[in-house]
Amino acid sequence: SVMEVALNNSHMRCTDLTGNSAKTCIDFCPSHPVEIQPGVATNNRIIKTLLTPLPDYLKRINIDCLIENDQGEIMCLDCSCAIPSTLYNIESHLLSKNHMKRSKKNESSQTQNYNLNLDGGVSKTLKDNASLIKHSFKYFFKFNDKYKCNICDGIIDQTSDENSLRMNILRHISGKKHLEKYQQELVYKLFYSDEIVGVNRSVLKINNTQIVCTLCDYVITSSTNEDTLKTSIISHLTGCEHKNKKVHVHKGDSPGSIQNQKQEHRCKND
Repeated sequence: SVMEVALNNSHMRCTDLTGNSAKTCIDFCPSHPVEIQPGVATNNRIIKTLLTPLPDYLKRINIDCLIENDQGEIMCLDCSCAIPSTLYNIESHLLSKNHMKRSKKNESSQTQNYNLNLDGGVSKTLKDNASLIKHSFKYFFKFNDKYKCNICDGIIDQTSDENSLRMNILRHISGKKHLEKYQQELVYKLFYSDEIVGVNRSVLKINNTQIVCTLCDYVITSSTNEDTLKTSIISHLTGCEHKNKKVHVHKGDSPGSIQNQKQEHRCKND
């Protein structure tokens, strides 16, 4: 069995994707089934097929931002969201204001001679997400011929082709299960490490992948980007509304008190 193989080879050294020794040895067992990953070409062909009926300009500027994750969902890498795999939903998303705003492409890219081919799509997808993939290497640990994700316990197969491995990693980290677990890790990290959060921790609580300010009855916008999430947290905790409520809770002032009005006036002039 897989477990026996792991036990019999327990003397083997675990390494992450960068070749460094893992902190702990990974044991594979029936509770962590192996996920079978489609190849790069197969994945990109699915995306190409879905995009075929769309207008040419949508294909040109969006071929590299769509990917099928390890749950078989179509993910938009620019918006970090899943899209139902129907023509209507994909077209609606690509034409939405949020997608257009978040898209990394500029207008000049629409006029480029963009060749919609498998190799070009894969190469561009990997190039555009190179820093994200590189950052994610540290989450995976190698044991025998598998890689295990230390965030969500997902498993991907080892491959001799570097681009295939990178694409499989990108597909995995775009999956719903991984994103949810990663968000939880990020929320806990910032909740217990950031100085400004520490000062306000008594009025904050963690709700799954979100941080909620109980003082303001406000849910801080979640994100899988650490800098973005930290900015959202600090922006709320240093904002006038939060400061005002802290002041009159501390002093026992009512919302309409003179003290509260002075504080509101001072904040608006900051």
